[in-house]
Amino acid sequence: MKFLRLIVLIVSTITRSVSLSGVTRSVRAFVFAALVAPSMVQAQINEYEVKAAFLFNFALFTQPIATAAPAVPVVPAVPQAQSSAEAAVPPYRICIHGKDPFGAAAKSLSSRKVAGRAVALSQGVSLDELKACQMVFIGETEREAVRRAVSALGGLPIITVAEAKEFPFAGVIFNLILVDEKVAFQVNTVAAKSQQLDVSAKLIRLAKNVH
Repeated sequence: MKFLRLIVLIVSTITRSVSLSGVTRSVRAFVFAALVAPSMVQAQINEYEVKAAFLFNFALFTQPIATAAPAVPVVPAVPQAQSSAEAAVPPYRICIHGKDPFGAAAKSLSSRKVAGRAVALSQGVSLDELKACQMVFIGETEREAVRRAVSALGGLPIITVAEAKEFPFAGVIFNLILVDEKVAFQVNTVAAKSQQLDVSAKLIRLAKNVH
């Protein structure tokens, strides 16, 4: 018990400077995994609540690969008549394609923010709609079904997550698994590069397997 209290104290200290409206439980779960068991976090009451927290952390620690910037930054002109609603930052869409194992467990994502963008959770998203997402959870386990969804993204910088049986051949960037009843994840850095994404070294160090 003393050890667990110490962990809670450390996590609270680390997250004190982070906006509670943007992170809270998810980042704490991520830091807890780093401190207690590399690449794993205990599946407590609901396995998919933990997996939803992992989705949020994948979004926080995976960024588009930087491209060469123009010599003079071009800033689009904003019409004076534009309303605040029109000028609002678009949401960060986390989409679930195929079977939805999360159910209500993923609803907490809707209260989070990624890079200043409010998370919008979309469930039951079709193949044709995937390109409008920033992250896609593919609710399929068979390799070919997962690969079809990845191919539908056309190489765009969209984070892909699944629970695929044949990692890394399914082509997703992150694969969620259970190891000794604990949630863990695998990372496919080759797939990340093909999707023009850079996975943080922090995530790579916590991964169960890296390809």
